[in-house]
Amino acid sequence: MHDYLHADYSAATNATSDDNGWVVTGGAAYTIDAWSFGLQGLYAEYQQSALNGVPLAPGFHADNQIFWGASLNGAYALGPGISLEGQVAYTASNYGNVSFGPFGASVPVPAAVGVNSSKVHSFELDLGTAINF
Repeated sequence: MHDYLHADYSAATNATSDDNGWVVTGGAAYTIDAWSFGLQGLYAEYQQSALNGVPLAPGFHADNQIFWGASLNGAYALGPGISLEGQVAYTASNYGNVSFGPFGASVPVPAAVGVNSSKVHSFELDLGTAINF
């Protein structure tokens, strides 16, 4: 994503107009009889040269934001158009640090934007049904 803030990827508030990012995703699925299984993953990295939309002062720099996740999915067809579905997923993110100069002190980016932790870990367990007409 070239200049991702201008490309309407505005969810990242630590961007200026010329920051870039990239995302890679992949997955695979296999179906046997009424069962379906899938595995998918995501890795993303975004430049950040601002805090809450305000560019960093000269001499300061910020590490890239990094996100990654993986999930294992399953489904069982109960009948035509009706299935029971489940997922187990893990997602992690690292918002990086802001530092000044080559030997400056390093401060977690979220501390500067009001978030308590520079790293987030999320576990997810889903169960539901799907009805398709």
